[in-house]
Amino acid sequence: MPLLANKQLLGSIRYLGKLNFQQLRACARAVDIYLLPSLWENCPYACMEAMAAGRAIVASNQGGVPELITHGKNGLLAECGSPESFAAQLCSLIEDPELRTKLGAAARQAIEQGFTDTAIATQTADFYRGVLARQREKN
Repeated sequence: MPLLANKQLLGSIRYLGKLNFQQLRACARAVDIYLLPSLWENCPYACMEAMAAGRAIVASNQGGVPELITHGKNGLLAECGSPESFAAQLCSLIEDPELRTKLGAAARQAIEQGFTDTAIATQTADFYRGVLARQREKN
């Protein structure tokens, strides 16, 4: 953690173990920056919770994460497997409270617009319509 050592953060990071949904939501609301350094995520629910809480996010640029996070717009993406990349992105958010606020607000807006009950139901119905249309074309 050489990049974070001079930020006086050593000792301030705690491993919490497995959390239930209520605990996860409380943690998401309590932090300024949410870090998701996973090596693989399809659709990270924890990331969506942090977005819904309006938090600035640093996440791996792999799997389904880039479908949720657009670098510089509603979060920051770091190179998967590169601690230096994660540290650089974290430092940019630590040093720039305005950027944290801007990205957190955009993350919240992305969830409000794209993940409402109506939006998800519409996407699901559209998917099934497409599947049925392709089946009809085959027959």
